[in-house]
Amino acid sequence: LTDAVNGSQLFASNQAIETVANEVTNINNGKGIKYFHANSTLADSQATGTDSTAAGPEAVASVQDGVAIGHGATAGANAGDVALGLGSTTAAVVGTASTKIAGTTYTFAGATPTSTVSVGAAGAERTITNVAAGR
Repeated sequence: LTDAVNGSQLFASNQAIETVANEVTNINNGKGIKYFHANSTLADSQATGTDSTAAGPEAVASVQDGVAIGHGATAGANAGDVALGLGSTTAAVVGTASTKIAGTTYTFAGATPTSTVSVGAAGAERTITNVAAGR
């Protein structure tokens, strides 16, 4: 029993291999992947935490389920942390149960957070724009 390959099958296989080779060349030359592009000669990102994601030069997600996106972003304090943007770093979570304004105490939901989202770093704080009130 033999498996014969005809010319059209061989041609189709060669075309598929050439397509993959071209895509790899494009990625290596900085052209990126459709809908994802990066332009940097800096060190690669590192996703060392279990199920973590890191994107951007020198971005590091070292905690379980951490996400670090942007140049030098670091999610490394608590499982599930998210660091967004240049140099953003996560830190220990701080729960805020309530505050008092003009003698009236206001309580908040989520007084015992498990992780944090950072959009900056100490000395490099950012504002968050276009955010609606939540629940």
